[in-house]
Amino acid sequence: MPNAYETTELDKLLAERLWADEECPYFDLIMHGDGKVFPLSIIDKTDFRTCIMKSDSWIPISQVPNVDDENKLNEGFASIFSNDFPEMDLKISCGECFSSGENGFISLSHMSSGELVWLAFFVESNPFNSIDLTNDLVVAKSTDGRIFSLELNNPSSVKVIRPK
Repeated sequence: MPNAYETTELDKLLAERLWADEECPYFDLIMHGDGKVFPLSIIDKTDFRTCIMKSDSWIPISQVPNVDDENKLNEGFASIFSNDFPEMDLKISCGECFSSGENGFISLSHMSSGELVWLAFFVESNPFNSIDLTNDLVVAKSTDGRIFSLELNNPSSVKVIRPK
């Protein structure tokens, strides 16, 4: 029996199914294609304009409450903007979610297969309308002007900067 700090084939399959169905658990998170889910919470608000969202630990997606209840999931990702990086076989996308107008998502996937690398979902970000890659940071801008940045290869925290 796997422990709480391992993922199984079931977790990978659940993550693949959710990604294919354009769904994810309905809380601030980073979900990886291998089935790891990092719940995010604000850990540092250095000033009015800047905050850091981070996860202290991850859980296998199979252990997320209500992961099989479609009424408890975010549904529908509408990509508003994306950038392709063929030399890395990566595509970064961002947009809005059909569940609610204030939701937004940022995703990293493989161009060749469409396979999810990771997905960041935010309950109150507003939709994202631009995204780019700068020095191994994925930087997305929401429609309310906030800038969200995550590490490309190991997103475990999100820096959020409000406009002046």
